[in-house]
Amino acid sequence: MKKLAVTSAVLAALMGAAPAIAGITLDVYGERVTGTEKNEGLFGESSAKQGVELAYGYENLTLSAEATTGKDLDLGASYKFELGENFYLKPSAGFVYKWNKKDDDIEILDFTQFGTKSNVAKFGVEAGAAFGDFFASARYRIDTNTSKTGQRYVDSNNKTVENSARSSIGRTDLLVGYNLENVTLTAKGIHKSELNKDIRSFNTHHRLLESKTNSFWSSELKATFTGYEGVAPYIQYAHNHDNHDNAIKLGAKFSF
Repeated sequence: MKKLAVTSAVLAALMGAAPAIAGITLDVYGERVTGTEKNEGLFGESSAKQGVELAYGYENLTLSAEATTGKDLDLGASYKFELGENFYLKPSAGFVYKWNKKDDDIEILDFTQFGTKSNVAKFGVEAGAAFGDFFASARYRIDTNTSKTGQRYVDSNNKTVENSARSSIGRTDLLVGYNLENVTLTAKGIHKSELNKDIRSFNTHHRLLESKTNSFWSSELKATFTGYEGVAPYIQYAHNHDNHDNAIKLGAKFSF
């Protein structure tokens, strides 16, 4: 009984102190992507996925794990360095594990792309600032496939050509936001660019798919309702400016 009492006292003390130094959030969402008439038929089909992200923050360190019905698991870690009262710097690292990697092999006409669901290693750094209710941030991240993507096609001489390369994407995120009384509004611009020169050359000379491009922009608008304690529902709209896909995301973030 004495040991149980001591153990209970220690757990109660830890749980009472935990909110001051640590926090847990749970983000549950659903997302649907639709194409436009430009891509109707081959690339214009709608697709949907659901996901859940669990994050644990301890002082300036954040650990996260996100799983989706798209058959991937995204693990991440970041550390926030406070630079005075208004600025911060946050390096991050992550790893995306994907299974059933051959499910997304693409075959069209005389072109085949295989091994398209490689695991991905991510390394980035973010700088941000906040002044009152206004905030902004900029992040650069490199997403590198851990395995090579194969490409096979038939050239103009009716000869089968095959090569393979490891894709590496440079991603830039620019975000601005404002906190209203019960709503937080954010707008984000995202640019992605292929860094592997062999893949860039292939995409330039053999662009048989709308999705094969070396560089593109997308944008996101998000509104989060902050009037409830412990839960923040949100809606997000995203637009891909290259293939003109649109995405609607509905979710809620719970805080513990």
